Amino acid sequence: MNIIFDNKNRILKELINICKENNLWYSADNQTLLQAYSNKNNEEIFDHHDIMMTYDSYKQLKKIVPNRLIDGISNSEYYGIQAKFVDNYLEVHNSQPFVNINFVISTNLKNLKQYTKLKTRNKSKINYFAQMNLSTLSPYKTKIRFAKLFKKFVSNLNYKDVFNLLNTQKYEGYIITSKYIKSNVADKWLSNFNFETETLKIEDNIEIQCIVEADKYLNNLYGNNYQNKEFELSNQIYISPVDIINHESKDIEEVLEQANNDNDVFCSK
Repeated sequence: MNIIFDNKNRILKELINICKENNLWYSADNQTLLQAYSNKNNEEIFDHHDIMMTYDSYKQLKKIVPNRLIDGISNSEYYGIQAKFVDNYLEVHNSQPFVNINFVISTNLKNLKQYTKLKTRNKSKINYFAQMNLSTLSPYKTKIRFAKLFKKFVSNLNYKDVFNLLNTQKYEGYIITSKYIKSNVADKWLSNFNFETETLKIEDNIEIQCIVEADKYLNNLYGNNYQNKEFELSNQIYISPVDIINHESKDIEEVLEQANNDNDVFCSK
């Protein structure tokens, strides 16, 4: 195991407690939300947790724990539209546990079309891969090199930019953001959403808030039979909040030792 996997529940509990103590709205998202409703045990599959927050709740969170949040504004080494709750916001490329934070934003179809334009999607992906320094995955290595090459021609894109692009008072529904902008956002779209949550339990007996619209949302993400969906153990693991490697046994020290003997593994800044 590794630092990130071993501490994924500890850091999630800390974030939940901060939100609870300060009355900040949040809900589990993606695989963390699935855990609350699943009949299968996928606890050993994922090495991190995901939540969703409103823009206003996240702004309040930044005031409370500014040194524990990595986003495209707080750290010059990070270009993603997703935010991350960590132990130390300065250690973007060091091994530390993290919680991904996505955003719930009110929007309409007109703004979504602007959001998913090819130019905006490419800008988002270039920023996403350009922030990475290390990967042993061949597709990632190629994308990182190209992203770093083109980054000098592409401006940053952060969560605040995404909010300004999407948010409108004349909304038709809500979109939950992802790690980068994809062409098909239908699976992250909720037309009826009232911010009501319920408290459910996931691994390590963690009590977490979950949106009451979870059934439709999880059906969009994981299919009709999401309660019985089983995930295979991935050979892709995080060794920092942004860097991903390929390793089956999750022995980071072994991977890094192998990587040091392979100059092609490393992608320069």
